[in-house]
Amino acid sequence: MKKKWSRKAALLLAAVTILTSLPTEYLYAAQTQEIQDTVTPEEQSNEETVVDTALTGQESVADTEQETTETVEGTTATEETTDGTEAAGKSEIETQSADTQNAVTADILTAEDLLNYLVLDNAYIAVGGTQNVVANIGNEDLAIGGGRLLYHRVSDGAAYEMAATEIDGNGLRFSETFADESRTGEYALDAIIYEKDGQEYQICLSDAGMDVRFGVNTEVETNPDAEVVDEETTDVDMDVVSFDENGNQTSEDSIADAIANQKAEAAESGISRSRYNGNIVVVLDPGHDASQGGTRGNGVAEEEVNFKIAEYCKEELEQYQGVTVYMTRNTRACPFGLGSKKGDAAICNEKRVEYAKSVGANVYVSLHNNAADSSSASGVLIFYPNQNYNPSLSQEGGALASQILNQLTALGLRNRGTTVRTCVDHVPQYQYADGSQADYYAVIRNCKKAGIPAIIVEHAFITSPSDVSNFLSTDEKLKSLGVADATGIAQYYGLKKETPVDYSAVFDATYYANRYPDLKAAFGNDESVLLQHFIQYGMAEGRQGSSQFDVYSYKNLYPDLRAAFGNNLKSYYMHYISSGKAEGRKATGVNTLQNPITTYNGIDYSAVYDYNYYLKKYSDLAKIYMNDDIGLLAHFVNCGMGEGRQAKDSFDVSSYRNQYQDLRIAFGNNLKSYYMHYISNGKAEGRKATGVSKLQNPVTVYQGVDYSAVYNYSYYLKKYKDLAKIYTNDDVGLLAHFVVSGMTEGRQGKDSFDVISYRNQYQDLRLAFGKDLRNYYVHYMNCGKKEGRIATGVKTLQNPVTRYNGIDYSAVYDYNYYSTYGDLQSAFNGDDIALLSHFINNGMSEGRQASKNFNVQIYKNNYTDLQQAFGNNLKPYYMHYIQNGKAEGRNAQTNIQVYHSIIRGASTTVNQMVNYYNAKASYPAYYGNAYVPDIRSFCQIYYDEATAEGVDPALAFTQAMKETGFLKFTGQVKIEQFNFAGMGVTDASTNGDSYQNVREGIRAHVQHLKAYAVKNPAFANPVVDKRYSSWFAANRTGTAPYIEWLGKSENPSGFGWATEKGYGYSILNDYMNQLYKY
Repeated sequence: MKKKWSRKAALLLAAVTILTSLPTEYLYAAQTQEIQDTVTPEEQSNEETVVDTALTGQESVADTEQETTETVEGTTATEETTDGTEAAGKSEIETQSADTQNAVTADILTAEDLLNYLVLDNAYIAVGGTQNVVANIGNEDLAIGGGRLLYHRVSDGAAYEMAATEIDGNGLRFSETFADESRTGEYALDAIIYEKDGQEYQICLSDAGMDVRFGVNTEVETNPDAEVVDEETTDVDMDVVSFDENGNQTSEDSIADAIANQKAEAAESGISRSRYNGNIVVVLDPGHDASQGGTRGNGVAEEEVNFKIAEYCKEELEQYQGVTVYMTRNTRACPFGLGSKKGDAAICNEKRVEYAKSVGANVYVSLHNNAADSSSASGVLIFYPNQNYNPSLSQEGGALASQILNQLTALGLRNRGTTVRTCVDHVPQYQYADGSQADYYAVIRNCKKAGIPAIIVEHAFITSPSDVSNFLSTDEKLKSLGVADATGIAQYYGLKKETPVDYSAVFDATYYANRYPDLKAAFGNDESVLLQHFIQYGMAEGRQGSSQFDVYSYKNLYPDLRAAFGNNLKSYYMHYISSGKAEGRKATGVNTLQNPITTYNGIDYSAVYDYNYYLKKYSDLAKIYMNDDIGLLAHFVNCGMGEGRQAKDSFDVSSYRNQYQDLRIAFGNNLKSYYMHYISNGKAEGRKATGVSKLQNPVTVYQGVDYSAVYNYSYYLKKYKDLAKIYTNDDVGLLAHFVVSGMTEGRQGKDSFDVISYRNQYQDLRLAFGKDLRNYYVHYMNCGKKEGRIATGVKTLQNPVTRYNGIDYSAVYDYNYYSTYGDLQSAFNGDDIALLSHFINNGMSEGRQASKNFNVQIYKNNYTDLQQAFGNNLKPYYMHYIQNGKAEGRNAQTNIQVYHSIIRGASTTVNQMVNYYNAKASYPAYYGNAYVPDIRSFCQIYYDEATAEGVDPALAFTQAMKETGFLKFTGQVKIEQFNFAGMGVTDASTNGDSYQNVREGIRAHVQHLKAYAVKNPAFANPVVDKRYSSWFAANRTGTAPYIEWLGKSENPSGFGWATEKGYGYSILNDYMNQLYKY
């Protein structure tokens, strides 16, 4: 009797099995106190169906894949890495022993519940992989509240815990991911601690008779158990449950059956055998050769027995139909003439894979035998590809390996299972193109890169006297191994042995050789070889093997055969052999296709399809489908209709679509639906299906709304070339674009409605809808057209708004005047509501002039009472004028008081200058390297130079900030010029003057200000201003004594520093007045 899973624990394991698609799990059954019976050696052997973990060494088939070193049965040996170097020993870690750390504490009680069994997901974990362990404790009514699994590293005793990631009743699943190389090593499980009713209990696995081990980047030897448990004395649910790939529950009789079922389903779910509906190409690789010999022991040379097994395997496989077998070597010598020097083995393996690829291999089977330091090591082990880079090859290889393993273990070989091995070195040489870790063995790795599933079959141990005696000592025993390999391959690919076929009805060797000179030159008159070529290649190529049978004539004449076989030419030969000749079917002399089919998947397409018309109309199809009516119809149904191809003179899908608005509304651009409608209804209704080149009756209704008041298909398509490229002859799509996008974008859909004109004309609509252009279209459709509102020809905004939140700003604001600011024009063009909002929320505070009748700086300068009341807070000046000033007749257009002189005492301090700058920007490191280490030093120079010449330092400093953008120099002048006021920049092509350092640049700036302010000035310091000359002294000095006159447009003489309108006022209001706040 075999121990069974409880349903809940099986559910946990099934989740693991389905997620990981692993071929095996490792089952450990706990010994129970109630059982007195022991298991005989024979029973133990029979029960041990779960595979041992992979051996640490195995046969190293890395880049060299020749030298063998093994660790078995507790023997430690040197493992050879993928590059042939010896792996360095691990450094010892000083740590508390696992026995000490994992001991039961006073707070943890020894468990009274029995451990029923434990399932280890994988005995080998690569770095980055996840280990899963499933345990089942006590009876099913036990409610476990939590748990952890204690384990330790064998090499250094380091103790670890694995958390319970899932609990279901009395079942637990523990999981842990091993993220990096530091976790490399062999691990042994020690104990399970679980919580019941708030108390923790511990089960020591050694007390339960379990020695459970696994390796991280390390192969270990384990002993999965199969202990028999008396079902009558153990109170567990006796149903074993597994789940298929879709999560459907299936019941099994035993754990072994459940695992086998999962393995079979994993294999089936990952492999589509339909890819092998034709011929299977199997490449057998007899490992090693005379130059690169394998292992030796007990009178056996590995390269010799590998070769004999391969020969027997090939001989057996060739008895099956639908398979071609190649061997990488057909003699005992190296097939590529290589020797035994270093590197030859790696080259040989690469060339073997290249050969497999050249013959179109579907699978690569490398045949080997194993070796170990211990003579007790025995059995069969098969390697298959890991899950990285191309997971389907892993699934296919794993499933094939399982089939071969079943055949070999049936001979009596010990079952060491199927496994993968992955490179542990994280270097590009041992990584795939996607960065994932490559397979350890070179033939598997190179085959995966070539897209070929590969496995390595280690049949038996040459170092085991029993294996050699029982399986390798005679040719008959070697043949048994080869036949077992072949049988596993045949079973996996569904190959069958069949009664030899009599090809005489379609084949005559003399005719075949004479008809094809290439064959005669290659094979002469060898009937056997000619027949083999005909069977393997000739029929598939459509070669004529007899004067009595021409496959193309046979195919052309019979539509029933074409429907059955399509382009599988070999099937026509086989049909004639098995049935056609006896039925008296004609097989020669038919050069054109007869009765082309029009029915596909039960639907007759003759209303819209004619084989000859379709073939003649499209030269691209004629090259592919000549005499292939099935393929051509399939193309029409699966591709042609979707592409809108015309397949009959009486039906043109474009005409049919153009003609009928109801079909366009129903089908849109789904062209295939128009064909299908004509087949099912249109033809019977007498609908017109040709000769309509232009769209008829374009739609204007979208989701129940008629847009004809604002939309015309032809106008919209013609006006916008970007849409014409996409929506020509697609009125449904074009209308949808207009409704969904065009109205929001403000596109004009009809000559009688322009949304910009409609918006410009009506202030009430702008107040209601603002920038939401879509609402203007909708308003016109619902109301505007009936009201007779103007909807075209209004290019400028009419009656701009001046009221905001109940206040009329017209005394200080004029839309047309305010919109002349360049920055506002680009931001608010045509939006009078938003522009007024900007003026109120920003413009007044910034001191912007919004009307020719009101200048806030003039208003401020003219009235000291207002200055005392409002200071530099400009907005109250506007509001005062609106509410009182205008009615009082105050002057806001012309200056009453004197202007601000350039030559005057300092109106600021260095501290104010520093604080003002720091609030706006960070000091450039460039000047720190130019001996002006910080902004305070910079401001002090400005203060000293300005006061030395009698210039107000507040003016000089703030003008520099305006011109340089607070020393950011984003304009034509660059920081290295030390030009702080744009001096010498007369147009867009000049960069201005340059100076040697900060002080010289500041001095030139201050001197230039003084030159504008004072007629023929006397300078306190030597003149460095490059703009100052005798001409300048005679013609420009003294022309701008006031800050306000620095702008040319405000200077009575027309001279000045800059052409910017309000330049001096900007310095005064936007910068100096801000400076004073600090």
